[in-house]
Formats: sequence, C-alpha cells, structure tokens
Amino acid sequence: MNKYAVMIEVDDELMYVSASNPFNYNSEPVVFDTEEEARLAASTWKTGRVVPYHAWDNWHEGPPT
Repeated sequence: MNKYAVMIEVDDELMYVSASNPFNYNSEPVVFDTEEEARLAASTWKTGRVVPYHAWDNWHEGPPT
C-alpha cells in the first residue's frame, strides 16, 4: 500500500511537513494513506507538493541495509 507525504520549500531546500509545531528537518513527517488526503494538505502550503513516502522502522537512519 502506497503512503504519501507533503514536502515544502524552505530556504530553497525541501523538507517534510510535520505535525510538530514548530517542526524542523529532524521532525517526523505526517504520512497520508491516500494521495487525495496528501493533496488537500499540500494545498495549504504555497510550495506544498505530494511525494511518495517509504517508511522504515527508523526513518532517521534511512532504509535497512
């Protein structure tokens, strides 16, 4: 099953939108079950874009090797 996240541009770099307030590059992203939900969330941001999201057990460390 595909998951989706929203990314925004901050200082010419992309970062995931998070539920944390405030959020930063280390904040865990909000993950959506459908692309429609993600598009709705992205529409609230000037630079919001929907991206496929691939979750790992510990997303800070990247995919398992």
